[in-house]
Amino acid sequence: MTEREAAPAAASGPDSRIRESDSRASESDSRASESSSRNLVMRIAVAAVLIPLAVAIAYAGGWLWTALVTLAAIGLFVEWLAIVGLAGATRVTVPGVAALAVAGLCFAIGRLDAALIVLGTGFVAVVSIAPERRSWAAAGFLYAAAAEIASVLVRLDPVKGFVALMFVLLIVWVTDSGGYFAGRGIGGPKLWPRVSPKKTWAGAAGGFVASLAVAAGFAAFDLGRIGPLLMLSGALSVVSQLATSSNPP
Repeated sequence: MTEREAAPAAASGPDSRIRESDSRASESDSRASESSSRNLVMRIAVAAVLIPLAVAIAYAGGWLWTALVTLAAIGLFVEWLAIVGLAGATRVTVPGVAALAVAGLCFAIGRLDAALIVLGTGFVAVVSIAPERRSWAAAGFLYAAAAEIASVLVRLDPVKGFVALMFVLLIVWVTDSGGYFAGRGIGGPKLWPRVSPKKTWAGAAGGFVASLAVAAGFAAFDLGRIGPLLMLSGALSVVSQLATSSNPP
């Protein structure tokens, strides 16, 4: 082999392949970092718009709050079906969504009794029509219906209704934010890889701790007793993370 023939062979040897592999890894890390930065910017932008809007609607109450709660309940139900593998089951989705929507209309006009009847009928329809995983479909509808009922009834209290709603909303928001930053910063084992490939135990713990901090803050301002607030915040944090388990981190 001549020197000219040996030169390309040497250039394509093990060292060259290692350098190419390192370069690809560096490019991959750079793309991941850029994606993470864009995700953070998007979260901040969405929060800057949606949080003040949600607070304003919660303060206003009335049909505006009922409409927002109804949309959120429908979203919870649809997402639950997607998590349990029933996303394509239209004949389950349609009656459940319709019942939640009609119940919201009943709540808006002050017919609580009619709303409960509609939700009960919707539950029976979902359970009867579901082709498979009926228990999961039923649990999802009950979860969404309970969230809708509780959110509407709590706001009806003219004295403590708004404060109670702010407590719940803050728990949800700080749990999500605390979980995001703890998950990104610490990483570690995955919480539920099949459903949420990026959500970690560190993120779940971070969200839980953040929720306890909110409870401590409410107690410090004499907006409740520390014991019940801590227990409620912990429970809400767990429920919130299960409800958003299909999202990172």
